[in-house]
Amino acid sequence: MIAPLNGRFQRDRVCIVYLNGKDVGLAQLDAGLAWWFRKYAHEQPPKERIDYEAAEDRAAADRIGLWQDKNPVPPWEWRRPMRQRLNAARLAIDYFRV
Repeated sequence: MIAPLNGRFQRDRVCIVYLNGKDVGLAQLDAGLAWWFRKYAHEQPPKERIDYEAAEDRAAADRIGLWQDKNPVPPWEWRRPMRQRLNAARLAIDYFRV
């Protein structure tokens, strides 16, 4: 079952995926296989927000999955340098177009 969510941008494609009645995203957090993107936590219902935060906190405390790394890097931070390089390249291209 897929339960659609409505968020800040009316992102109809954002949803909660359930498999055999279990929230797949929550299961990933419990296993330390995913990050909870807290930036959008305000878009979650309060109970879900509490469950997701607790699952990530437990995985981090138990040092399972990605939390085995001494300094795990969230995907949005890992992508930041690439985004900065792309923006610099776009600026250079725009500069030479003038």
